[in-house]
Amino acid sequence: MRAVEAGRVGLDDAAAPLVDKALRRVGANTTLAALFGPRARLVTLRQLLHMSSGIADFDYPAFDDALLQAGVAKRVHTPLEFVLGAAAVKPPFICEPGSCVSYSSTNYVLLGLVLLALDDSAQAWYELDQKALLGGGADPLPRSSFLTTGPISDSTTLFGKHGKPSLWPLGRRGQVDIGAQDASILGWVCGNLASTTGEVAQFFWELLVERSILRHDTIEAMAELEPLGLGWGRGHIAYGLGLMLKQTSWARGARYGEWGTYLGHGGNTYGFLSEQGLIPQLNATFSVVANSNADDLFVAGVLTCQIIAVAAEEVLGHNIRLPCGG
Repeated sequence: MRAVEAGRVGLDDAAAPLVDKALRRVGANTTLAALFGPRARLVTLRQLLHMSSGIADFDYPAFDDALLQAGVAKRVHTPLEFVLGAAAVKPPFICEPGSCVSYSSTNYVLLGLVLLALDDSAQAWYELDQKALLGGGADPLPRSSFLTTGPISDSTTLFGKHGKPSLWPLGRRGQVDIGAQDASILGWVCGNLASTTGEVAQFFWELLVERSILRHDTIEAMAELEPLGLGWGRGHIAYGLGLMLKQTSWARGARYGEWGTYLGHGGNTYGFLSEQGLIPQLNATFSVVANSNADDLFVAGVLTCQIIAVAAEEVLGHNIRLPCGG
């Protein structure tokens, strides 16, 4: 969005020319249309940010299993590998571009390639300076790192455990140690931030309350939300431009201003779950992380839900009777 504010790109620009430029930079002799078919030429930057590109998600069990098997050997995974994983899905589009809203992590990998194409100083994908892209004055994430390559344990104090029923190789406790794997398994720009909860909460305060990172009109555009209509999160998540409105109570849908909702973004990556954003009724931002993703719904549906309920009672004296965990 800072590139949009600077006039370097427009939200309704086609993504393919920039993605193709970046693919060449990462050594791929192919194009977005060659991988995903002619409909890929119709995808815009707005649609990638809004989860309305229709492009399939690379995050499916067979891809995850193979990725983590290779990760045991600490092999580096380039962004191209994640794009190829999505292109291998049949069909590679779940809907026509712009005709549905469905969460796909592939959108963020493609947006990373767009940023790489705009940065002439980065000749390799791992040279993209994600912190510099935040711009502005003081670093809003001074203690954070964006991980590219090298052992995840080098940059984290909590080592994530990834456990899914179909996963190989499962350890004695049915989980894979993510800390020993290469950071490139995290999908580059779609899931590679290592930070503290306090710093992430402060970032969302500056972004959504102070509005000191992006312009007011940019934030308003990002917060124009539409419910996810297909796939993961359907029915309880709405999506804007890189922002998610999520209902933490399993018994309700996502409606801004109702208890249990927050505006920000959740995270579900190998070995970690997180929720962070703005709770409007409390005028407060938060972040919470768990170093296991064995239960996809625990952090949002139990932990975050209970945090909101307790904060409402402690700060406002309100018993909001929020159904958590069911």
